[in-house]
Amino acid sequence: MGIINSRKSNYEQKIELMCYNMTIFVFNLSNEMSLEQLRAIYTAPKIISDQAPLEQVKELAEIGFDEDLRKFVESNKSYFTMSTEFSSAKDGWKFLEFLDNLIQVLASVKKEKIKTEVIRHQYGYYQFLSNQPASRQRFGQMPKVNDDSNLPDNVIMRLHAFIEKLKDLQSEHQAKNLVRETKEEAEIDKNRNILLSQQSTYLNLLSSSLTSLKSWDGFERSLNLLSVETFLPKLQRLAKRIFILSEIMKDCESSTVEEKVSEELSELNELKINLESIMEQATDLKNLTALFKKIKAVEDTVIKKADELSMPKDAHHLAEFIQFVEGKKIEIQQIKEKINGISGIHQRTRQAIEKIEESIQQKMEEAELEALRQAKSLVKQTKELVEASQENLSSIQSVCLELLSSSETTQKSCDELNGSLVLLSDENLSSQLRLFDKRKIIMDALMEDCKEISVGELMSEEQSELIRQIENFKSIMEQAADLKKISALFKQIKIIEEAVTCKTDELLHEDAKKLEQFIQFIEDKERELHSIKKGIESTSDTHQQLFQAIEKIEIAIQQKKLKAVSLLQQIGNASRESLQKEELPDQVSTPKKISPVVVEIEEMHQPTTPPIEKTKQAIPQGTKQDVSLLPQNDQKKEELSDRDSLNSTSNGEQPPMQSDQLSEKALEDKRKRLEEAISLISMYKGTLEYEKKHSVKFFHKSRNQAKIDYCLSLEKNLRKQMESLNSTSNLLDIINEAHNSLTQGSIDDLTKGGSYFGTSRMLSLQRLLGVNEAWAMKGHSKFLGFSTSFDFHGLKASGMVGKHAQIIVNNFYNETVESYGDYQTLKKQVFPEEAVNKSKFNP
Repeated sequence: MGIINSRKSNYEQKIELMCYNMTIFVFNLSNEMSLEQLRAIYTAPKIISDQAPLEQVKELAEIGFDEDLRKFVESNKSYFTMSTEFSSAKDGWKFLEFLDNLIQVLASVKKEKIKTEVIRHQYGYYQFLSNQPASRQRFGQMPKVNDDSNLPDNVIMRLHAFIEKLKDLQSEHQAKNLVRETKEEAEIDKNRNILLSQQSTYLNLLSSSLTSLKSWDGFERSLNLLSVETFLPKLQRLAKRIFILSEIMKDCESSTVEEKVSEELSELNELKINLESIMEQATDLKNLTALFKKIKAVEDTVIKKADELSMPKDAHHLAEFIQFVEGKKIEIQQIKEKINGISGIHQRTRQAIEKIEESIQQKMEEAELEALRQAKSLVKQTKELVEASQENLSSIQSVCLELLSSSETTQKSCDELNGSLVLLSDENLSSQLRLFDKRKIIMDALMEDCKEISVGELMSEEQSELIRQIENFKSIMEQAADLKKISALFKQIKIIEEAVTCKTDELLHEDAKKLEQFIQFIEDKERELHSIKKGIESTSDTHQQLFQAIEKIEIAIQQKKLKAVSLLQQIGNASRESLQKEELPDQVSTPKKISPVVVEIEEMHQPTTPPIEKTKQAIPQGTKQDVSLLPQNDQKKEELSDRDSLNSTSNGEQPPMQSDQLSEKALEDKRKRLEEAISLISMYKGTLEYEKKHSVKFFHKSRNQAKIDYCLSLEKNLRKQMESLNSTSNLLDIINEAHNSLTQGSIDDLTKGGSYFGTSRMLSLQRLLGVNEAWAMKGHSKFLGFSTSFDFHGLKASGMVGKHAQIIVNNFYNETVESYGDYQTLKKQVFPEEAVNKSKFNP
């Protein structure tokens, strides 16, 4: 059998074999399980029972058919009996290494080296025991083997069956160990706990309004524990393990461990998913932290700038801050758009950002309100100064009006008025205007910077109000400058008045030379007053009062002048009478006796007569003077009319041919003046027709039609009179007869309604035409049904009030020499444009 030495005697061989068998028997008694392996070798070498494969390999090796196998099993006994549920991947890899070595040992068993004698002796012994009554039950039935020539092949088949089984076991444990190793390395639970802790800290930082940027810096550093750099190598190794396990899975298809390996592969994939999820959440948390840090930095910057504005700042700084916040709001919005997750932490982050946005918006609104407050402050301060200046101006104007209207005003009063004008000095007003201009520059810059903000419209209103106040102030400056001129002029005329008063003592002496000097002095002062009055162009109340004050002084000094002229005439008459007595009685001719001068002094109405440029006070026609009023060396002769002065003879008589020429010229002059009146009527009629067509019903179209009918009829009547006009016709009589024939003593329909409905214009026209009724009965305002002494405001505005204006009109239609210019000036005041464009008369 290869074990017993053939050189020994039969007896020795039998004894030795017996001892060997006893040794094997004793060994097998301790491992009865080898009995199953012996039976399987003979009966089913390829079939491996459900018993643990390592235990079966150990039992097979303990049969002793291969010494190397037996020794390997003996030296690695612990692996055959230990639990295969390892606590660490390291132990698992050692176990896998053991399996690999075991497979190699099993595969190294050679067929020719198998000790079949050992197998046969053990099988025969167990067969013997199975046939014994005492041990039959213990060892069971051992099949009888008649031919065991294929015993080595059966052993090899048995070993290969175990190799396949161990390979499956190896695959299973390799899969488990890959998972185990991944779990140890990935530390899923640990990293998940770290992530949860950091997420909790993040949410706490979000919820606290006192969290500083420094706290966020510290938190961001702690996120390095879950950085991508930490996870990436692990994921790479995990992917490699998944690949390995996938290959193992392919080798285990249709094997007993396929399902278990598949479970391990699934678990490995789940670990990968978990690890990636943790990494993604950690990365997302880090990104959220970085984004929120930026927003927190923006908030800190806005708060810092807002704190700087807690001290008084100018409007420019406020505008800069508002623009800065607008930019930061856009920046925050751009950052917020990057947060597109839908998890709870993303929603909490967005809510925290919205709170910061609300805080920043509140800061901006406070700045906007402050900017609006400063704009209002600029307007308020300006308005207060303007109102103070207006109050000073109104007060001084009131004093000025009192002085102008008072007959007891002295030069001292004028000096006091000039002293009060210091409040409105050019220096003070110019200084205030410069201040207002600076405020306007500030307001314009503030409006330019803030026109797009929520209070931009309100600030625009303040800007408009500031401009309006500045324009009001400029108007005050103009009025103040005008008032100073008026004060200076008034002082000047008071000086003239006092100078004339001082000269009145000379009227008490019957000295012709002094009277002549006094008259010349008065005429000089009249020219001064006329020059002053000529420069008054405004129609304001103050100018009206000044104009009337000048007229009063003119009347006063005219009376003094007339008194002097009268005294001088008396002296001249006395001198002539004395000379006549001394002349020869046979003298043929005697000088004409000087007739007394009849002077008509017009009585002034209320002080409302407007200034009339380039007009002269004319004495009404009908009063002729036969002699000059002044001595021959100083007298200024009255100009005769063209009819009386052309080609006159020495005795005052005119040749027949010259008389005809004069009559023809007078007739042509009358036609032109009557045509002037007709053109005025036609022009006014056209205005009424336009108003009737384009005005609203409120303005009484029916009365407009009545006026139009009146104008048509009056124009037609006057044109008819034009045909029968002769050199002796009286134009004023013709016009008044035509008017009376149309109105028949009633003009209520034409003048009803007051100034607001065109009455003043109709009366102004009728007064320009010389209608007596318009001058005598109409044009006074009414109060509580009673007429007052006050003319219509429209009449005052047009200048068609007072004796002076009536004299100008009468002179024009009475064909007074040089009356054309004054009439045209008066007409321009009533119809400014039409008077220039439609004038028919040109002397």
